[in-house]
Amino acid sequence: MFVNSRILEKYFQWMYRPLCLYALNITESYEDSEDIVQQIFVELLEKAIAGSLEVGDIIPGGKGKVH
Repeated sequence: MFVNSRILEKYFQWMYRPLCLYALNITESYEDSEDIVQQIFVELLEKAIAGSLEVGDIIPGGKGKVH
């Protein structure tokens, strides 16, 4: 199943803060953790726009629906 930019935006809104907090544990800098998470989502958005982003790219196992 391919993911479009609308679905990715919902996923971003849902996961942005938890991912930043997780990255903060590694980077010890909230600004760096935000930069990392934002860059990942930019790359995912580029794939979604190109029509090549699949569920497995954002959900481990890739089976299931993104709501």
